[in-house]
Amino acid sequence: MILRQLFLSLGVMIDFIKVLGQLVYGVWQIGRLPQPIITVFGSARHLKTTLYDQNAFLLAEQCTQQGISVLTGGGPGIMEAANCGGVGLNHQLKGKTLGIGVKNLQEKPNKCAYKYIQLDYFFARKWLLMNYSKAFVIFPGGFGTLDELAELLTLIQTKKLRPMPLFLFGTDYWKPLVDWLRGVVLDEGAINAQDVSLITLVDCVEQIIPVLKHICEE
Repeated sequence: MILRQLFLSLGVMIDFIKVLGQLVYGVWQIGRLPQPIITVFGSARHLKTTLYDQNAFLLAEQCTQQGISVLTGGGPGIMEAANCGGVGLNHQLKGKTLGIGVKNLQEKPNKCAYKYIQLDYFFARKWLLMNYSKAFVIFPGGFGTLDELAELLTLIQTKKLRPMPLFLFGTDYWKPLVDWLRGVVLDEGAINAQDVSLITLVDCVEQIIPVLKHICEE
């Protein structure tokens, strides 16, 4: 029994050291990016509405042109569109985007993730994507994107992250969820109005860029 516990403890310690090393390396890579930084979240799948991919590309393109670096999960779909927009037409800005992936997923690093790191755990990936950005733009996505949105709201609610701009891109896609939060969930007292006040629904890049420019000037 004691020997078994020792082996279990050793395994946990090895995992801890591995994660710590990956986080330190991730922080170092993020620290090499020009400041400020935003994170773009969204589906790894190619959605029916191609407008989302186009706008993710355009957003990242305008950000890096104005000196704002872009973090993504480094995978396909929305993430690829953002990385490709961020590196510029001739890939001259490839030092201004970073993809942070997770090992053993079916998705592969996208073709524009010139700077890409892989981690063992989702929690480490989310920690890096969330703790060094000044704003977040969340495009349509599935369970993973919903998980990232929920964690962002939870971290801000519990003051583990300071309040910062949080854009949900695609009113038709996100409005039912936001209406539910501001209606049923708020009415039940499960959250307060301040918890959802940071959410801004947008449908074009022009609604986001002025806010990001203001961040650059701070």
